[in-house]
Amino acid sequence: MPPKEESGKRVMFVGPTGAEMSAESYLAQRKSAALAGNVYNPQIGFALIGNVSNHPKYEFDPFYHAFNPRIAVAWSPSFNKDTVIRGGYGRIYGRVNGVGLVLGPLLSPGLIQPVKCLFVFSNGTCGTGGSIDATNAFRIGTNGTTAPLPSASQTLPQPFFPGIGVNVEAATASPTDPKFRPNSVDSFDLTIQHQFSRKISVEVGGISRWVHNELLSENLNTVPYMMTLGGQQFQTAYANVEKAMGCTTSIVACNAATPASTLAKLASQPFFETALAGTGYCTPGNCTATLINDPTNLGTFGMLQSQSVWSLWTTLDKGGAAPGFNFPVSTMTGAGQIASNIAMTTSLGHGNYNGAFFTLKFNDWNGVTLQNNLTLSRNLGTGGVVQATSKQASVDSFNSDLQYGTQPSDRKFVNTTFLVYQVPFYQGQQGLLGRVLGGWTTSFVFAAGSGAPLFCNTTTGGGGNGYSGGQEFGSADGNDLFTDANCVQTVKNTSASVNSNGTIFGDPTSVFNTIRPLILGFDKRSGGYGTFRGLPYWNLNMGIKKNIRVTERISAEASLSVNNILNHNQLLDPTLSVTSPASQFGLLSEEGTTPRTMEMGVRVVF
Repeated sequence: MPPKEESGKRVMFVGPTGAEMSAESYLAQRKSAALAGNVYNPQIGFALIGNVSNHPKYEFDPFYHAFNPRIAVAWSPSFNKDTVIRGGYGRIYGRVNGVGLVLGPLLSPGLIQPVKCLFVFSNGTCGTGGSIDATNAFRIGTNGTTAPLPSASQTLPQPFFPGIGVNVEAATASPTDPKFRPNSVDSFDLTIQHQFSRKISVEVGGISRWVHNELLSENLNTVPYMMTLGGQQFQTAYANVEKAMGCTTSIVACNAATPASTLAKLASQPFFETALAGTGYCTPGNCTATLINDPTNLGTFGMLQSQSVWSLWTTLDKGGAAPGFNFPVSTMTGAGQIASNIAMTTSLGHGNYNGAFFTLKFNDWNGVTLQNNLTLSRNLGTGGVVQATSKQASVDSFNSDLQYGTQPSDRKFVNTTFLVYQVPFYQGQQGLLGRVLGGWTTSFVFAAGSGAPLFCNTTTGGGGNGYSGGQEFGSADGNDLFTDANCVQTVKNTSASVNSNGTIFGDPTSVFNTIRPLILGFDKRSGGYGTFRGLPYWNLNMGIKKNIRVTERISAEASLSVNNILNHNQLLDPTLSVTSPASQFGLLSEEGTTPRTMEMGVRVVF
């Protein structure tokens, strides 16, 4: 059941009629309009739940149909009683975490009213866009003592429509989707176990888990990149420019591009010629060249060079004013309603885990008890994150499947071994020799695995906080909201090892020269959480115990436990970024294991 607050202090996202709107509905209408060359950018607002026009009882629908079927079958063939085949299916549901349920309704205008100024100029004005530098930036003490933030209202009308009438623009918002629901997992397994003897068995099997309705944050104020004008979509025109700049090859080639070299390889793009015509920004038939040459110093070529789609679009989204697009304002930012983003918590994600395992068991076989488990698996999805995650959105809010790929926990191979050896002779510890040689127990725990996905930060449009910038597909501003936009490898290189140069690559510069950020209209997958692989790991722990029988009623036990007995130094995976110096790409700098530690103890039993 959704939470309730006694006096109705929960904020919901509403449309122009004051009724609630879901993420899917809002984004679908934006996409449909853009494909037809039109703009869907209605008045949006926020209202306490009691003031929403269609009078919902809860901020999202209660979930009543959590039916949990489970079935299992085991069969031991009549011709081989030492073998058993097992299979099963079950469905389970996730819980809904209180962090999102409580904080979501608080992080939108309604109960509080966050205000911000993205561009503070020295003349005391606050702009929503433009170029700011040392010549025009506001300085405390020089240009005044108070930054020109918009004034918050003492009371908020219901519904509250930011930027409409006398209402000030909202900073950002994080509402909950009215169609939000807990996730569900369908699990299937099939195993075969064979008993070689009373003490030795082997089991092989597989498991498959399919996660539905996984938590995903979608930005409603994303760039409608499928806008079609002149018979061409914006994303196609943009990709053609990026190709001409060499940005689809590598970041190095992209950074070396110039307007002249770009225009020498590029024909006029129908979208730009149509969308920028008639505002005085460019002469007919020359709008693509004008955008790239940037005669009005908007910084458009730099935005193209850094894949800052959000900045490029919102800079030109003027509603017909020059310099900019000639169609109506298409984003909430351009309309002065939201300074940055509306990150709605949804249940639109999905994922899957598929694994095969091999298990060998010895049960007190000649003093040896052992279990070894080898797992081969893949963990893929649209970005499974904890429910406390904030400031993160889909790489592409219109198509979350674009970021389908490896999850952070995806390790292809994992092996664990647990072994205990109890000396089988002199168990009664009779005589001096029995007390010396009997009662010994030695145990080992060995763990090893292949590397986990290694995220490569694109940092486009700001970055920070462990996220990429998020501007590549226009899905976030890179200031208040980020994405898991991952570097693209133009030449595949997934191996990682510790090298004498202090990096995970034998030649970090050559690897760096093959990466680039994602490019709208060109890339169809983001690579999930990482296309690189981190370092493999292994560790060995050991324990020794000696039981000393003093009398029939008194005994003592001395023990030694050693963690990381071989003192193996397991370095943490490095941070990869397109802003790293090429020679230090993949630089290793931090130890990930605890150095060898020993714990000794004595226990007396009487």
